[in-house]
Amino acid sequence: MKINRDLQNTILKILSNVYPNNIHREEWLPLLSVAGDKDTLVANLLYLEEHKLLSSGITRCVNDYMINLGQLRITNRGLDFLLNDGGVNAILDVSMIKYHDDTIQCFNDFIEKSNLDDIDKSKLTTKLKSLPVDTIKDIAIKLIDNGLERMPDGAHWLGRVLL
Repeated sequence: MKINRDLQNTILKILSNVYPNNIHREEWLPLLSVAGDKDTLVANLLYLEEHKLLSSGITRCVNDYMINLGQLRITNRGLDFLLNDGGVNAILDVSMIKYHDDTIQCFNDFIEKSNLDDIDKSKLTTKLKSLPVDTIKDIAIKLIDNGLERMPDGAHWLGRVLL
């Protein structure tokens, strides 16, 4: 197999060392010797390009490949990959999970239907509104777990509902 992780790591490190500039011939020549042959080097450059870790500068010519060193360059994803910290994307690509108002309403209905007195119901409802989302999520999961544990033949019931 031509795919070589050590070679890929070497390629990315060399390109990161010259970033934002282009690679020069003196930095390029060691890559040829590490790869062993041009086909292995081309295969690994194309592989890294397919994963958007670099721009290979490779064009196919008849039965051969040409590598334009002026276009061979590490990408932001390649740099982030080497840094192994998620990079700027870890900040920009934050996903937010929102609990729908129905979740809170479900808890409020549960509290209202309970046999607690009105003062305790009011305290619980007020406290629920002030909780952070992660705490509400944890409570929902625990409530479901406890409810299913106490439900006789819960799997049979779930099967009837889902099937």
